[in-house]
Amino acid sequence: MRGYLVKRKNIHYYKCNTLGCGNNKNAKQLNQSFARILEYFKIDINVELVELIKKQAIATYNQLTKGHEDAYHVLQKEY
Repeated sequence: MRGYLVKRKNIHYYKCNTLGCGNNKNAKQLNQSFARILEYFKIDINVELVELIKKQAIATYNQLTKGHEDAYHVLQKEY
């Protein structure tokens, strides 16, 4: 869906781009629905656990991208 503004009313809407659909929805209503859906995935945990998750995410990222950094330097030298 793409967003657009009805200038006459100064209201934002979303329009479905699928051929034959033509569905238009008020952006305020859809945004509120989306916020309610996101609340379902909200994690309420203590600060220590958040820090542990951050450290693990960084370690995993570094492990997964280690070989890519070497390839990048090789490509830079070749260039």
